[in-house]
Amino acid sequence: MINLFKRKKTDIDEPVDSEMDPPVDQTEDQQEEESTQNSEPEVTEFKTVDTPKKNATRAEDRELFKQLLAGLYDGILIIDSRGLLLQTNQRARDFFGYSEDDLWNINCTELIPNLTRQVIFKIRENIGKNRFTVVNANCIRQDKTQFPAEIAISSVSMVNDDDLVLSVRNCEKRIKAQKANQVRNEAIECAGVGIVSCTLEGNIRYANPAFLKMVLASDMQAVRRHQISDFCPNAEQLQELLNNSSVNAAWHGKMDMITMRDTPLPVHVTSVMTENSAEKTTKNGLIITLTLMADPTLSATIK
Repeated sequence: MINLFKRKKTDIDEPVDSEMDPPVDQTEDQQEEESTQNSEPEVTEFKTVDTPKKNATRAEDRELFKQLLAGLYDGILIIDSRGLLLQTNQRARDFFGYSEDDLWNINCTELIPNLTRQVIFKIRENIGKNRFTVVNANCIRQDKTQFPAEIAISSVSMVNDDDLVLSVRNCEKRIKAQKANQVRNEAIECAGVGIVSCTLEGNIRYANPAFLKMVLASDMQAVRRHQISDFCPNAEQLQELLNNSSVNAAWHGKMDMITMRDTPLPVHVTSVMTENSAEKTTKNGLIITLTLMADPTLSATIK
């Protein structure tokens, strides 16, 4: 019987000098494993972060951002891709009549009904093509009253990369003023008496259709090339008109004027001096109203 467990003494019991052993062929994996075991462990360096300083910087940035929003003339609404409000400034809250907490996370369609998701998608396309986008829309306050607004829209990375900034400008006063001016202009255009606006030097700036008809002018440009003195050959009457007109009281007088064809034009004149809208003490020009002497309403107009 062969004893498989029988060993020679030199196989195990004799000490072996490792330095005298012949080199043993090793595979690359074995060599790499041995090198790893013998090598010193790598030490990972961690950079310390000054958290208090970083938090202070962020707090300063937030404060500057709030100051920027507070200092803007327009109302600012910042919305996400779904149209939900993320941030507003005080100007916007004054426009819409909401508190800051009430505006948080409500949909912008509650304030601007026509700013739907489809419209926002189209606006994003324009912004992607570097097109400046401005829309006119009616806005709704908390008390359900409305005001017209001009809204400039751009993109910003606030919470998300696709957030939008809505810069809302209340146009209510401007539109009311425009409508008032339109009413006045229509009244002047349709007036049956001649009305002329000229500078203090007598240069004609505007004349209504009734005056063009009185002096036989073809159009406005034909009249604007003249001075009021071209229709007032009597120098004494002209000086009286220019010198006696004031802001507080209208000057009335009779004048012998002429048309562009040099035909006589006897009229009764009412003249008022105008002021510069910015500087109330600065005289700006004259508004002259001319009524034909043959007009039957003259007696009722002039007392």
